[in-house]
Amino acid sequence: MNRTSDDPQEVLLYKVLSMADERTPMSLLAQLLLLSDEDVCTAAEILIRLSLAVLKNPPLPETIVVNTKATVHESWLEEVEGIVSRQQQAAKDSALVLGSEMNANGDHPTRRVAFLYDSTLTGFLMMTNLSKNPLFKQNAVTLFEVGRMASDVVNVFLELLDGIDSTETQSFGGEAQKYISSAFCLRLVLHALKDLTSPEDTDGQSSTVGVDMLKIESLNELEPTTRYSVLGRNYWAYVITSPASCPPLIDMELSGVYGSTVSLMISPWFMLFLYVKTGQGPLSLLVPFGAQLHAFPPSFFRLEEPDKEDSPLGSVAKLRVRSMTLDAQVSYLDLDHSLLLVNDMAETAPVFLQCHSLSVLQKKKDGFIVEESPTAQRVLEVTIPFDLPSEEVKEMIQERVGDRFVVFAGGREGDLSRVMDLLTTSAAAIYVEHSLGYFVLSLTFRVVEQKEEKSAEEPSVLRLASCHVVDIGLGVPLTDLECCTRLVRQLPQRLTREEMDLHNASMQKCVGEFSEFLEKYTTLTRQVHGTLALQSSTNGGPMTQLHLRRTGISEGAPYPSTLVFFNGTELSIVDDLNPLSELW
Repeated sequence: MNRTSDDPQEVLLYKVLSMADERTPMSLLAQLLLLSDEDVCTAAEILIRLSLAVLKNPPLPETIVVNTKATVHESWLEEVEGIVSRQQQAAKDSALVLGSEMNANGDHPTRRVAFLYDSTLTGFLMMTNLSKNPLFKQNAVTLFEVGRMASDVVNVFLELLDGIDSTETQSFGGEAQKYISSAFCLRLVLHALKDLTSPEDTDGQSSTVGVDMLKIESLNELEPTTRYSVLGRNYWAYVITSPASCPPLIDMELSGVYGSTVSLMISPWFMLFLYVKTGQGPLSLLVPFGAQLHAFPPSFFRLEEPDKEDSPLGSVAKLRVRSMTLDAQVSYLDLDHSLLLVNDMAETAPVFLQCHSLSVLQKKKDGFIVEESPTAQRVLEVTIPFDLPSEEVKEMIQERVGDRFVVFAGGREGDLSRVMDLLTTSAAAIYVEHSLGYFVLSLTFRVVEQKEEKSAEEPSVLRLASCHVVDIGLGVPLTDLECCTRLVRQLPQRLTREEMDLHNASMQKCVGEFSEFLEKYTTLTRQVHGTLALQSSTNGGPMTQLHLRRTGISEGAPYPSTLVFFNGTELSIVDDLNPLSELW
């Protein structure tokens, strides 16, 4: 179905479709949506006629219930018998259902876990040929169009995900590998969330409560009052995918939010916030929209006088470049021919530059200055969950080094301690020790020169030269299977009552300090930042259709008005540039 943004009837249908469930009567749904009972019931009838929804217990005449075979045509016999059987089973289990669905106060059903995803995930699922079952694609379309999947349907969807044969997908590569990883990660996360025990059990009995899947774009279209009423009534924890192209309009004051929201949006600003808090990080430059650089900062080049020929002359930076747009891809550029490309990118949106590694310069006997041999240095990025034990961190790094370069990582304990110190310091600085998420580390290894001659088949020994955090993810990753597997193991511990209380307090403290940081370096005040979660996205269709300028203003990541530079220890404003982007 093709959505439009100016049709009130279509907006009404999507609101009812995304919020209706088997536990909410139509009268209560009308109150939550701030609509009349007549409008909601009419919308429900249309959805049923379109086969987008079904009645939970359709009414049947008493004569049919008593004597089905004698009163129903044989073409309808199987369907009617199924309805009668379900109604009779529901009547037998009514006492059990009431006991399990109602909380201790008996005022509303036991709350579940909400798994929040964006349209990127549905796109990955629809573009893959992982399953031969046509129901797989139908469920992916349901996730995109309906914007919601109830826990009972999630169980059916999980059966389809379990049927994916991993051996058949090993031949895929490139971009398709990311789609496949997202399906496997989704399967891991849903299984873990489905088996969680609610911390709200007060009768001493532990029972699983299930998980619902909610589309972030559909959730953001609801009015703030409706959104918080629905979430607070039905769910006790909210786990968000990472990265999310569209952050949910949810306040971190809401208990149990695990992921990036509009109040704590992962952006270049959040990376600079981390660097300022820790006092360390890679050289970084945030270029405003419309700015044209004539040269990179001098610190991007480090020149030294060589002692002799073929000795190191200095170093030149390798850039990690990312545009400040939705679903922006990361590019890796050499400094000597990236200036024009960066200026071109800045014509559409701000650009964030990070020096993820340094390449040593050497002066040859003929006078030419060249970079060292590519085989003398190895650079890779590894995704590591928050608060991961050092043994698992070492295992992940060694596996990634071995997969990428087919060499031995040396096993130096000093190198591991540097990585662990960086992870521990970074997690403490932004208060994520009790949260769900991951750091993306850029590790630069240098080949250790061996005095003895070694055979060509003998692996090289690497020494860690530098280590930096170049990206952060809040929530569960759906593109890195190894990281997701290790993070999912933390879910039962993280979603206990004690850990949730620590997480909520830490996130509120982080949001407060991040708001002060934004007020100091941007035009976004703390007062406005505090009201971002009270917005409503009234535009239909995917969020990627919104203009980039509006995205930067409304989603907690304002566009910079000047060049912002981090020199490795301090953040500074390079000049007082005030481009036309301020006149939006």
